[in-house]
Amino acid sequence: MLKQFTALCGIACLLATAALANEFPNYYPGDGFQRTGRLDAVQLDNRRVVIDDIPYQLADNVIVHSLTSYSVPAERLQAGSIVGYQTSGARLIMKIWILPRDYKGPGRR
Repeated sequence: MLKQFTALCGIACLLATAALANEFPNYYPGDGFQRTGRLDAVQLDNRRVVIDDIPYQLADNVIVHSLTSYSVPAERLQAGSIVGYQTSGARLIMKIWILPRDYKGPGRR
């Protein structure tokens, strides 16, 4: 009985993950985001953002994705937004995906 329950829980998790992936456009990563967090501050004049109290530098060629467009200007980033992001090195952000305010996914894959 316990094995059946465990197997059913595993299948339910897989289905939930697949359903979540289908909610996003195809240019959002299907296997999850490297990191996620809330934008605390956006300082575009310095090419910096603060996510969950950690400062990051934006790459010169950073790509910002939105739910409605593959690439949007970095000016679309707003404090309070939930984002997924990909870093290169310790604190250099290469890509950012703007997420719905109610996003509750895992922080790392």
